[in-house]
Parts: sequence; structure tokens; C-alpha cells
Amino acid sequence: MGQSETGLLQFEPVVLNLNQFVTDLVASMPANDSTELSVEAIPCRITCKLLPEAISVQGDPKLLRSILRNLLVNALTYSLPETQVDFVLTYDKTEATFLIQDQGMGIPAADQDHVFKPFFRAENAKIKTGAGLGLAIAKTCTELHGGNITLVSTSEGTCVTVRLPMPMHTEALERELQL
Repeated sequence: MGQSETGLLQFEPVVLNLNQFVTDLVASMPANDSTELSVEAIPCRITCKLLPEAISVQGDPKLLRSILRNLLVNALTYSLPETQVDFVLTYDKTEATFLIQDQGMGIPAADQDHVFKPFFRAENAKIKTGAGLGLAIAKTCTELHGGNITLVSTSEGTCVTVRLPMPMHTEALERELQL
């Protein structure tokens, strides 16, 4: 948050294999390691639905990692025991969509307009440890990447959708046009 406010956090795109990036990120997430997250043990797992084929896109891995890691940590933290967190990646040649859905306690309707503000914690989230920065960081990084983030939540879980402009890498685009 501090880096973005001082202008030190910048959008710096590189070529990414989108499926590989997501696979590596999910593999790096702690399964039941409460020491890494500083929260209670996380008794659920992440299931991924990736793109049917590998594609190369232009995106900022630092921003993307911050967005997705914060969203996954939240989803795992607030999920009910023995449930799963669904991670769905779609792509339409110019935009990547990342959908993360949990089966947790949800966010009260009265709190949903405030959850992207730094240090805000939903009333029911206070039973877990946290600083209220995860969604604020995800929103800031999403906006720096030129995208948008939305949230839908009920008492049966929360679904966060991030849409980011991620054009195909030039060589991948040229191959696509030749087909």
C-alpha cells in the first residue's frame, strides 16, 4: 500500500505463460501451514480450472502475484472446514479473468461497500486475525494493472472476479492470426 501511495509501485509488464503462472502460484500457497499465514490452520484446498492451452501474455507478475495471493489467502482463511476454493482462469485474447470463489461465511451486505478500503474488516471477519489490507492491496494492484475487481458475497461464500487487460505476447498473437 505504501509503495503505491508513494508511486514506487509501478506497472511493469513482461511475457508470462498464464497457465504456468497460476499453477506455480497455487502450488506455492500453504495447504495447512498456519505459520506462514499467521492464521488458524486452513482445512480446505484450491481447485483450478485453467485455460485449455498455454498462452503467452503481457502482464506484471509482481502485481498479479499480489492480487491473486491476497485473494487466495482470504478465501482459504474464511472458508469452512473441508470445503474447496475454486480458482477459474479464462481469457479472450485481450483480457484475463480470474475468479476465486470460496464456501466461507461470506461478507455481510452492510460491509461489502467498504471491504476494499485499507484496514477495514467486515464485522464477522473479526473472529480471525488480520489487518484488513488483503482486499485493499488486491484492488490497488488491479487498478495499477489497468483492470477491475468485483465481489459478490452471501452467507454461503464469496466470489471475487478480477479482470485484467493482458494482450497476447506478439509471437503468440502472430501464430493465432496465421491460423
